[in-house]
Amino acid sequence: MFFIKYGLYIKAPFILMPFLTRYWLLGILCIAVQAVCWQKLLRAVDLSLAYAACSIFVILNLIVCRLAFAETVTLQHFAGGVLLCVGVTIIVFSKKIQYQQGTKA
Repeated sequence: MFFIKYGLYIKAPFILMPFLTRYWLLGILCIAVQAVCWQKLLRAVDLSLAYAACSIFVILNLIVCRLAFAETVTLQHFAGGVLLCVGVTIIVFSKKIQYQQGTKA
């Protein structure tokens, strides 16, 4: 997604020109790799654990946006990302514990 964003910032006289830049094509390649990795992850682990792991990518996105695009990332952004990660983790593991104990949520 990061490379697509940068690729679309490039000014071009033709309407299709932004879609032919190397950054846009690199972004599409990254999305394809992510889709393949997601499928392999789902085959290896439980879906609830995979979604909990995906919440970590919110923090990684903030870091990459700051480093690659020099965007303003405040402490509030990081606090929101951490809160999201903690919330998803609590929900996933509480459901898992309830499932192991035989109770339904």
